[in-house]
Amino acid sequence: MNEIFRPHIHKIRTIPYRSRAEKAADRALEHFAWAPESTTWAEINGSTWRVLLERHQQILVMASALEARGERVMTHLPDALPDGARLPALTLLWLHGMQLPFPVRDRSRLELPESGLDPSFRLQ
Repeated sequence: MNEIFRPHIHKIRTIPYRSRAEKAADRALEHFAWAPESTTWAEINGSTWRVLLERHQQILVMASALEARGERVMTHLPDALPDGARLPALTLLWLHGMQLPFPVRDRSRLELPESGLDPSFRLQ
């Protein structure tokens, strides 16, 4: 998901978190589940992007905390689920309707880590 946020991070990180954008974020995730490409979110507004980024960052913190405790599994997906459906399924499971486990943080200085992915990578 970092690759989806990266082209917009300089704008998103300046936007304050607004809880009124949470329903729009859920709708964006629903659309993403049907078309898991970065262009799916091309038309969403900044407040929606900000909610999505906060959810994404907080799920990463949760995953890191679980890993530090020695837990390596956050959920199970059916083995028969096609590879292209895994990311959409996880975004719906983890991010849709997410109640933030931590207080909202100032993301104005957020930098995403460099990607190890091939530049031609696309979510499909």
